This record gives sequence, C-alpha cells and structure tokens, in this order.
Amino acid sequence: MDLKKSLNDISKIGVFTNISIVIIILFYNHLWVIVTTLILNIILFGTLLIINKYYFMFVAMSTTNKVFKNLNNRLGGLHGQEFR
Repeated sequence: MDLKKSLNDISKIGVFTNISIVIIILFYNHLWVIVTTLILNIILFGTLLIINKYYFMFVAMSTTNKVFKNLNNRLGGLHGQEFR
C-alpha cells in the first residue's frame, strides 16, 4: 500500500468534487445540494488530515496487523501493487 498515492487520490477527488459541485450549483441551486457537498468535503478532507497526521502509525499497523494487512493488499491492488 502506498499511502502517499492514496492521499493524492483523496485530494484529487476532493478537488474534482468541489469544482463539479460549484458548476452544478450555478445551474441547480438547492439547499440539499449545498449541504451534501459540505458533508462530503468534511468527510474527504477530514480523512486526508487524519491520514496525514497519523501516517507513520498507519504504515506500522499495515505491516503488522492482520486486518490492516488485508486493507493494505486491497489498496495496493488499486495502484497495481501487491504487498506480501
């Protein structure tokens, strides 16, 4: 698992979501769209901040813990890598 690539993916999704929602709000301005966007942004960027803050803990746990090893393999598969 390459957490740095995952962090980049999360930030790209956040930026793409913000740009697309701004365009959508210009034509379809409803309160639920704005609230949904705000909630998605809080979740995405909160995840980004947590992974950045505890980066070394996630790396250590992914190599030692069985649950995180499975997660590590799945995330590595997204980037074409396999962790053994």
